[in-house]
Amino acid sequence: MRVRPQERRRRGLPGRILAALLGCALLWPAQTVARPTVAVLYDPAQVPHVRFIAAFEEALAREARNARLELRPLGDSRPLPEVAAVVAVGYEALSTALEGRRPVVAALVPRISLETAVAHAARRLAPEGDVTGVYPDQPPERSLRLVRLVLPGARELGVLLGPTSARLRTELERAAQMQGLRLHVAEVGPGEGAPRIAEVLLDEVEALLAVPDPLVYNRYTLHGILLAAYHHHVPMFGFSRAYVRAGALAARLCAQAMRRRRLPAPVYPETFRVSVNRHVARSLGVFVPGEAELLRELERSEGRAR
Repeated sequence: MRVRPQERRRRGLPGRILAALLGCALLWPAQTVARPTVAVLYDPAQVPHVRFIAAFEEALAREARNARLELRPLGDSRPLPEVAAVVAVGYEALSTALEGRRPVVAALVPRISLETAVAHAARRLAPEGDVTGVYPDQPPERSLRLVRLVLPGARELGVLLGPTSARLRTELERAAQMQGLRLHVAEVGPGEGAPRIAEVLLDEVEALLAVPDPLVYNRYTLHGILLAAYHHHVPMFGFSRAYVRAGALAARLCAQAMRRRRLPAPVYPETFRVSVNRHVARSLGVFVPGEAELLRELERSEGRAR
């Protein structure tokens, strides 16, 4: 089974948090520019990137109407014009954007990957620095609450951590302890096979939590890990890879930045949805409450009403 929390779909809102953040980014570098330019770095071969840009353009028209977009595919060697800010879609674009000195808004980059890239580039995250974004993954506390809702009797939880996600270990252990779960950690290093390491870990646990790490979960390893979990009859709880969507949070973040004259810190999305693979759940003999019920319980536990 794979239970994947994702941001909840709301018509007309894709990309709005990023657009709001960018609208704020334009405040201080472009105060004397009549129509500031925003550069968007992306990979045109990635369908999610292209879809994000379409949604972002629509949202930006509402959040920063005087901004002009300069779309730049990765690999385009032409120098960028004078820009007020750069939107980096994906990790590779983020690494390129951080080489400059303009404010950067990251899209579709998980929290740990964003923090790692910013530290490597000797930049700083907002509010002290000028790099921000909205994480597409979910906070550990939310993911662990979902595990407990689906498997109320579980005690042993496994997680695969690579060089990037290892920084989450303490936070994951704390969140697991709060839910009465013992966390079993298996580390995956360069050159090691994540599916093979997962096979050993899965003998010890009742559920597997996936957290973003490019070495652990990628197009070469994901299928093998999923098959291993299925063969061991271990439910797998996955992280979201959906696009950034927003609601009231976008307006609030933008208003805060206008008052403070600086970018707000990166955030997790407040809106999300829960997706359950019912076929796999039945095959594993796991009863899973309805998705709407799980969503209500998660929101209730966070003090929010749907």
